Amino acid sequence: MQSAKEKKRQKILIGVLIIAVLGALIFWYANKTNEADDIATDGQQALNNGELSVESILRNMKIDFSILDDSLFGSLESHGILPVTVTETGRTNPFESY
Repeated sequence: MQSAKEKKRQKILIGVLIIAVLGALIFWYANKTNEADDIATDGQQALNNGELSVESILRNMKIDFSILDDSLFGSLESHGILPVTVTETGRTNPFESY
């Protein structure tokens, strides 16, 4: 049997754990809502400035084709027949009994 001292200690420990978990949840929720507000504000500002238009994104996009000149890329081999032809595989209803 547990003594009265151990029971009291156990109740205090459970109380501290509950308070810690509640504090962590409140802290997490408060920070999560602030992040969402910041992201929404940044996105709205970018839209207002016209920074997210498709034309500006495509105009500022830089594509690096140097990978095509790499020796490792050149050593890649195709295994199989291309283009892949679609054939019928399996039964139409796999759960139907034979």
